[in-house]
Amino acid sequence: MTNRRGGKFIQRSGNITKTQLIPLLSARGGLVKGAYLLPVIITMGFTVAMFMMLDNLAAFKLTLGIYLALACYYFIYLTCHTYKPWYVLAGAALFTIVILGTPLLELFVFVFRDILPGSVPGEEYHSFWKLFIGMLFGAGFMEELIKALPVFFARWLGTCFSYPLRERVGVWGPLDGILLGAASAVGFTLFETLGQYVPLTTNKVGMQYGTGVGELAGLQLLIPRMLSSVGGHMAFSGYMGYFIGLSVLNPGHKGTLIGVGYLSSSVLHALWNSSSALGPWAMIASGGLSYTFLAAAILKARQITNKHRIGLGTSSTTIPPPPVLFALHLGDYFLDLYLGKKITTSEIKNLASGAANGIVAEVNQNPRDPSILGLKNLSSSTWYVVMASSVSVRIIFGQSVRLTPGTRIHFGTVDGEICHR
Repeated sequence: MTNRRGGKFIQRSGNITKTQLIPLLSARGGLVKGAYLLPVIITMGFTVAMFMMLDNLAAFKLTLGIYLALACYYFIYLTCHTYKPWYVLAGAALFTIVILGTPLLELFVFVFRDILPGSVPGEEYHSFWKLFIGMLFGAGFMEELIKALPVFFARWLGTCFSYPLRERVGVWGPLDGILLGAASAVGFTLFETLGQYVPLTTNKVGMQYGTGVGELAGLQLLIPRMLSSVGGHMAFSGYMGYFIGLSVLNPGHKGTLIGVGYLSSSVLHALWNSSSALGPWAMIASGGLSYTFLAAAILKARQITNKHRIGLGTSSTTIPPPPVLFALHLGDYFLDLYLGKKITTSEIKNLASGAANGIVAEVNQNPRDPSILGLKNLSSSTWYVVMASSVSVRIIFGQSVRLTPGTRIHFGTVDGEICHR
């Protein structure tokens, strides 16, 4: 209804509901995910911790560095639109820190900086190309290989477990590779910044101007180094991780894909490190270019992952069928169950489709944990399910039952059982 001037009348209700007065009562289900509750709580936790550490500058720097690194990583995590458990991501960061904190690092230094031309030039070198070559071998090739090791390890480790742990831990596509590569870069950046650059700057400036000025200089260095990691170490390693994950989907081109990723990420790394010889605008352009490469990889990885999940053919990359993890045992035959699999009336006799399209069931994902698969009832019948734990439930149209070996389903016309493939 409108008034004479064309504006809409506001219909007022005489009753105010309880959820209008207390929005928390109706928002409980969406607070964690929809309102980013956990990131805010974590931010408040770090803030309070820094207040408590004002008299302990070393602890303050460590806390601030970790928070800035997590904030930059969280931005990349949200952009990927996928899920990976926090303990897997933290494990990738710790894996890299362990390498940097043990004698293993000396082996990498010997190979890339003593044998190969990776001796990083000092400040007396003003030639961009001399600096670039040194950085390519001594920083690019060496450091990108170190940061890629946790991704390769996760790729192998995932094959050692069964579902669902294998999906949570392993690398099964480019998005997994990007997240683990960027997480490895978090560990590298924290160790390098807090363990090397900040102490060196603090001591150098402190010896010349006093301890207080030195501590301030270290803090001033910490903040831009951590913030620049989103277009620096995280961008390089995430880009490398994209190719590692892509090689899982294309095992026949594994060598080519990993080689292209290794070379590309190393060149971007060297370009960033040597751009300081050209001035601040070159550094901005280099960092922007690196993140542009990562952003393009994330978008392509999301496209590949979506096509891989719903089976919409292929792009320029050849994508194999989804891995078959489960099967549905129906009398004397089996139906393979994988993400996106649709079961029709011809496969389960006498079971009618609830939408008149011939589809009676579909394998889908748990929206809160994509590693959990379920079988969705799209038929006109109610299913009666007996779990492996002997718990009985009814599954109506639109509901799903988790794919768990040993689960028995009575479809109304025939009985089936979920089993490992």
